[in-house]
Amino acid sequence: MELQAAIILCGGKATRMGELCLDTPKSLLKVDGLSILARQLRKLPKTMFAPFLAIGDTPHSQQFADFSQKFDCQLHRNLVSSPEGTGGAVHQIIRHYGLRGPVMVLNGDVLFQEPLTDMAYYHLDNGVKHSILGCGLYPVREYGELVLKKDTAHLPKVLAFNEKQNSIELGFINGGCYILDAQDYKENSSSVCSIERDVFPRLCLDESLHAYLTTKYWTDMGTPERFSNANTAGC
Repeated sequence: MELQAAIILCGGKATRMGELCLDTPKSLLKVDGLSILARQLRKLPKTMFAPFLAIGDTPHSQQFADFSQKFDCQLHRNLVSSPEGTGGAVHQIIRHYGLRGPVMVLNGDVLFQEPLTDMAYYHLDNGVKHSILGCGLYPVREYGELVLKKDTAHLPKVLAFNEKQNSIELGFINGGCYILDAQDYKENSSSVCSIERDVFPRLCLDESLHAYLTTKYWTDMGTPERFSNANTAGC
C-alpha cells in the first residue's frame, strides 16, 4: 500500500506576520530563494494523486493558482475560511475524490529536516491507522506538548494534547504533519471542523493516534522572528 494523496493546508490568515504577508501568502514566502511550499513539496513521498493545496477565502488566489500550475498541484478552495474549518478542507477532498486509504496532511507554514518518506514507510510498516509527526525537544510553554504512551509495540500512542503552559520544560510537540486513514476520517469528521480541536481528541480517546518522533530541526512560520531565523539546511 502507498499513500493515496498529500494535502497541504494553506488557509491561515497570517495575522501575526504583519507586512510580510500583505502581498504574499505565508506559505509562498521565500526562504533562501525558495518558497515554504516548494520546500515542502520536495519532502513529500510518492502518492497516487498529485498534491492538493487547500486554500480559504484569500486575496492571493491567483498566486496559488500560478504555483499549482508550475508545480503540478491540485488547487482546492475550501468553502470554510475560518481557522476552525481547516479539517473541513481535508473532509471535502476525501469525499470529492473518493479517497479511502492513508492520506498525508501537512500544515503549509512549517519547515523541517525529517524526510516525510521515512515517516510514511514507518506508518505503513507498523500498520497504524493515524499518525502525527512529533518534534522534540521544544519548549512546551510556547507550543504545548504531546502526552505519549510509550509502552507499546509500535509507534507511541498520543493520549492527549497539553496546551501551552507556564513551564520551562522541553517536550515533543505537534509538528504539523499527519497521516490519516481517509475512510475513518470521513466517517468521523465534517465539512466544518478543526483537526486539532474536533478530530484529534477522539483519536486520543480511543488511542488510535500514534506519534512518529524526531529530534531533527523543525520550525513554524508563525511570527516574523521565526521566519527571519529559519534555518533551511536540509529543509
